[in-house]
Amino acid sequence: MKLTEYKSILLIIDNLIEKESVISSFGGLNFQNLAVIEQKNATVEISKYLHFNLIIIELKDGKEADGLSLAGFLIKITKLPILFLASQLTSNVIAQLKDIEHYGFLIKYSNVYLIQSSIQSALIMFSIKSLQAEEIKLLSSAPEAISTEKESTFKTIFEKHNAIMLLIDPETGRIKEANQSAANFYGYTMEKLTSMNINDINSMGPLEINIEIQKAVTENRNYFIFPHKISNGEIRIVEVHSSPILFQDKLVLFSIIHDITDRKLKEQEVLRLSIERKTILDNIGNGVFMITKDRGVLWANKRAAEIYGYALDEIVGDSTSKFYKDIESFHHVGMESFNCLSRGDIYSREVEQVKKTGERIWCFLIGQAINPENLDEGTIWISEDITKRKLNELALKESETKFRTVADFTYNWEYWQSENQDIVYMSPSCKRLKGYEVEEFIANPKLLQEIIHPDDLEMMNVHNFASHHYEQRDQINEIDFRIIDRNEITRYVHHICRPVYNEKGEYIGRRVSNIDITERMRNEQLIQIKNSELTNLNATKDKFFSIIAHDLKSPFNGFLGMTQMMVKKSEYMTIDEYREIGNEIHQSANNLYKLLENLLTWSRVQRGSIEFTPVRQNLKTLVERCMTVLNEGFTQKQIRKIISIPDELEVYADIRMLETIVRNLLTNSIKFTKPGGMVELSAEKREKDILIAVRDTGIGMAPAIQENLFRIDKKITRPGTNGESSTGLGLFLCKEFVDKHSGKIWVESECQQGSTFYFTIMTLRSENSKDSP
Repeated sequence: MKLTEYKSILLIIDNLIEKESVISSFGGLNFQNLAVIEQKNATVEISKYLHFNLIIIELKDGKEADGLSLAGFLIKITKLPILFLASQLTSNVIAQLKDIEHYGFLIKYSNVYLIQSSIQSALIMFSIKSLQAEEIKLLSSAPEAISTEKESTFKTIFEKHNAIMLLIDPETGRIKEANQSAANFYGYTMEKLTSMNINDINSMGPLEINIEIQKAVTENRNYFIFPHKISNGEIRIVEVHSSPILFQDKLVLFSIIHDITDRKLKEQEVLRLSIERKTILDNIGNGVFMITKDRGVLWANKRAAEIYGYALDEIVGDSTSKFYKDIESFHHVGMESFNCLSRGDIYSREVEQVKKTGERIWCFLIGQAINPENLDEGTIWISEDITKRKLNELALKESETKFRTVADFTYNWEYWQSENQDIVYMSPSCKRLKGYEVEEFIANPKLLQEIIHPDDLEMMNVHNFASHHYEQRDQINEIDFRIIDRNEITRYVHHICRPVYNEKGEYIGRRVSNIDITERMRNEQLIQIKNSELTNLNATKDKFFSIIAHDLKSPFNGFLGMTQMMVKKSEYMTIDEYREIGNEIHQSANNLYKLLENLLTWSRVQRGSIEFTPVRQNLKTLVERCMTVLNEGFTQKQIRKIISIPDELEVYADIRMLETIVRNLLTNSIKFTKPGGMVELSAEKREKDILIAVRDTGIGMAPAIQENLFRIDKKITRPGTNGESSTGLGLFLCKEFVDKHSGKIWVESECQQGSTFYFTIMTLRSENSKDSP
């Protein structure tokens, strides 16, 4: 069989659960067949694989004896070479390997090249030993022929194999034979190479060579590592597998040489990086772990041990379950992280864990799979001790809860802003004042500006700039401004803000309290209005009373004058003269009575003692009733009266007030209309009210008189067409009563062209509206 045909390998492992993990060690090796069976089934199933070329037996940590005893059994029943696969070699294993025929061992997860060269060397050694054993066995029957034939087979393998091979005289060190691969590697011709001594190639001195040999024995290596010099003077690091064999009836060293220079350089670089990485990892503030699939600690840095209060050798090789407060927490993190890491995601979580002493700690764990498609390759974890931070957070949360309990239930609108004017906190009371939720202000910080009344915006911009550039630490700024809430209602706000500093004395923002002062401002405005009205009213009353005093004084002067005349000249006066004086006294008393009646009515209106009681009323009937009362006036002046009101027209009004309005307006028209004139009272129904007009053909009035008609502080007195007196108080009462009906009253007039007084009153459809304006 040619060496290149050794492609079928039987792998016997401790447990099939780790099948994928172990097979991954042989990734990149293109075997025709790679069969995997469990050790417990090997003695039964081995018969299926006797045609294979190589057996590799796994030596499981802590179970070395099982693999070794199985190897002893297989050697007896097969002729296949055996290699051992182990994660590390213990002194116990090395001691037991001396008693078992084997062709070396492999280290799990080594690089592909090292595994390949070890397998190749084992197969070559096995081939040579097999040839020698067969030759020795058959020498007695045909020694020369058989020896020649086997030697020819060996030379064919030797010369054509792509591995570097030498046959060396163990006594002199001379190179007796070399294959073409050796000549190509060392850069010499075959003749030159076979004339050289191995010491011409090996740059080590005798002492160094002896040290390397002893080192190989100690480490139970079946190979040596030497520096070999090639023809151009370059030193290459080689791995030499040597074994004594008989060749041409002489004992020679059969050496298979692998160039491992690149590998060694990489190993040195890896070692350097490993040392650097270990130095870095041991000095960082967080714990770092390499965790196996079953969540055991494969490797950890010093900080990891410190966090949990263990010595490093107490956690490496042990389960991470010792770090969890209970088994439920351990399993929960395991299941949660498995789902995350198998997707290729990074797992992170704050976990309450436990130290060796039983002390509870909080750790922030971050995990990542080395290969998400195969978690058997392990995971890398970082553990950060966040106990202090967590305790601070809990204390802060408790403090914040107290603060929020106070702040969230404050009636006023509170908020905090950072130095960049970002909103740090806002109380829910903003909704009561503004109509907006806290989330709306957080999502749109500009909303604080947008709700300010346009007329106050510039003032607030100046204030905000000033409040973020405090000159004094305890400076407090206050300002009143207006906002427009969500319902488009203008509200008044008293704004108080003060700076906030950290423990270093650095300005970090401001705290703002906003108080709704809308009611207060409205009350203040109302008070101002009332004060102004009261001032004006007092002034008006003073003026009014001076006017009324004059109007009252005139009739009494007349009474005094006429009664004095009657007393002094009674004996000289005739009956007609007595009658004339009595008539004048009666007229004066009648005018005085009307004045006092109007004064009494006005006084009751001012005190609010006249109740406003609107009811349904036929307007034409009410007007006719008023005209009947005034018939004497119409008759004396022979004034024609006209009523132009639809029969069915009804109003919703206070009857006494409406009658007073109509009587006073009709009385004025009679007073200022010449005998033989006309007075017309008309009404029409409009969309929202009823328009009532009192038109006469009287003397009219100038614009100056019209402007002051309905003012109590202006005296408008002029005699009627027959000398009738007038106080002007009646028109003022008309205006008061029209206002009670939420109506309006006005006049249109020209001198000598008559006057028309208009007023409005509500329609029947307003019956369900408010009873008073």
